[in-house]
Order: sequence, then structure tokens, then C-alpha cells
Amino acid sequence: MIGTILHIPLSIALLLVLIGLIAFFLWQKGRQSLKWLLPVSLPIFILCQLYLWNLDFHHAAKSYLFASSSYHCDYEEDLEDFELELPKRTVLKGKEDACSPFYLTYANRTQFKIHFDNQLQQLKQDAEIQDFDYSGVEETYDIHTGSRYEVELLSGAILRIEYHPDEKPHTISITFQPD
Repeated sequence: MIGTILHIPLSIALLLVLIGLIAFFLWQKGRQSLKWLLPVSLPIFILCQLYLWNLDFHHAAKSYLFASSSYHCDYEEDLEDFELELPKRTVLKGKEDACSPFYLTYANRTQFKIHFDNQLQQLKQDAEIQDFDYSGVEETYDIHTGSRYEVELLSGAILRIEYHPDEKPHTISITFQPD
């Protein structure tokens, strides 16, 4: 269950809208209109309830519909012009108006490594970063060991990108360490 109390009145409002639609069409046009109203409105109502109350469905739907495409932070001077592309189906798990470092992703460890190897190599060629270093377990079967990139920015500050495979969806954390 998702932990916000605002989902209760929203669920009640959706239920009242559904009941109101059914009552209106019964009163207006009779039972014939229910043949197309119920098969359309009930699945929409159920999907809305799943999105609100089922955390796994919520994350999966959000990763398709509202995926975060890049990391950027306007609050740190060193990161104002820096933008880092994120893997597909990655979702911000914090506040958008703050430099939130937490993301949910459906990328596995290999996809994470390939994506950031390519992305950071391109940033290095474009002279947007000085260097980057990968540290992770390549040939192990321990799924709880994460992978990490340390990116040295032009200012000398460090941006740490960590992959945490503990749960599904996995998490990525991006932390900034000033010089």
C-alpha cells in the first residue's frame, strides 16, 4: 500500500464518479447503455485503484508513463550545467525541486554498466568530466553487491553513482561530494 492519506478521498471520489456514471446512464438511456459503459469504466476504475494502492504496479506504470530521463541539479554550482542521462524505465523517487539522489530502475547490473560506460565515455570525450572510475563485482554470484561509478567533474568534485540490486525495482543513488 502506498503511504499517502490523500489516496483515500481520491479513491472515494473515483468510486462516486463511477456510481454517478452508472446511475446517470441508467436513468437517461436505460440498461442498453450499460453494455458499453461497464466494460469501459470498470477496467479504468480498477487500473486507477491499482496505481494508487499497489506499490509494484505503481512503480511499473510510472516507469513507462513518467520515466525520468536525466539527472540534473541546479542547487549545486558545480552541477548547474551538468546533465547525466539515466537508463530507460528509471523513475525519480524523491522531490523534483531538490537534488534528489534516489531513483528506481528496472535496469539490471549489466544494463546499468553498459549505459553508464557509454554515457560517461561520451561526457569525457566532450570534456564535460575529467575522468570516471567503475568499481563493481563482475564475476560474482552475490546479487546483493552493488556497483559504483565515481565521476570526477571539471571542478574536481566527485559525483558518485551507485547501483543497489537489493530489491526489484533496483535503486540508483547519485551523490555529490564537493571538492
